Amino acid sequence: LMSDVSYLISHIIPCLSIQLESVFYSMLKEIESYKLGDIRVVVTETGNPQRVNIHCSNGTYQHEFTARVYEYENYRRLMNQRIVERFEAAGNPES
Repeated sequence: LMSDVSYLISHIIPCLSIQLESVFYSMLKEIESYKLGDIRVVVTETGNPQRVNIHCSNGTYQHEFTARVYEYENYRRLMNQRIVERFEAAGNPES
């Protein structure tokens, strides 16, 4: 169900994704949210207590993935670098 909702948010109705994003993520227990420049990162619980869901959006592009809690807690700097790199690549498809 969660993947269906994510697909709907990111592919079917992209013009409404920002509004729906806030409604959808308010249903999940938020662990933390923060900004990486213009990228909003929201970390929420999943059904698995050993994993977290990480949703990133800059208003144009969105990316979502899960990570182990251990990785999230201990490799955050690397995770943030990879998030920024992915968004930079998405904004510059020629690179």
